[in-house]
Amino acid sequence: MIKNKSPLSHLYSTSTLERHHFKQGVFILETDGHNVLNALSTKQYKYTLELMEDAILATDLMLFFDNRAKLDDIIKNGKFSWSIPDHKRLVRRLLMTACDLCTSAKPWYIHITSVKKVFEEFYLQGDEEKLMGLTPVPMMDRARMSELPENQVSFLKGIVKPCYSTLISVLPMMESIMATIDLNLTSWENRIIQKQMQPLSPGGLQVPDGTDLRESASFFDY
Repeated sequence: MIKNKSPLSHLYSTSTLERHHFKQGVFILETDGHNVLNALSTKQYKYTLELMEDAILATDLMLFFDNRAKLDDIIKNGKFSWSIPDHKRLVRRLLMTACDLCTSAKPWYIHITSVKKVFEEFYLQGDEEKLMGLTPVPMMDRARMSELPENQVSFLKGIVKPCYSTLISVLPMMESIMATIDLNLTSWENRIIQKQMQPLSPGGLQVPDGTDLRESASFFDY
């Protein structure tokens, strides 16, 4: 949104859509007949809005890397405690990311349907950016649609699994989810193998590296 100079980007230079979503939520709450929090005290209301804002901003995937690194470091040093507010805040932020990524932890038939629907929307955005003379990120470029399996493998390995793995360290009841994620990852890897058995077009395909993955992470702002 910043790249295409969207009006919203002039209001919010970072986490643009997330900040807009929070502001719209507050606007709805302040509309007559819509304040479901009106029974709270002023102090409780303020605290609830702070929780809402922190949770919504956590859905900006670019913030995930830092949030996970902080929580991972705390866990690895044996310092995690549910009694420490900052630790609970980091867990909540990663849970918001996990909710955003939950279709990666669904059975394959649900996962593949979701991926196709989401990426069609990405490609439509990429088409619009091309019409504006911009270069879309690889994951939004319809001309690179054939790279979807490679993109998904990198995404599952670089974001989804690390997110759930860190959460499992403090919420072990989530461990069974990882098996489904691994099954989906294997399915994408099998698609790559099948594709490699077919003749490649000149130049072939390349699996995105970590840098490309980070640069493309903002594709979740849709």
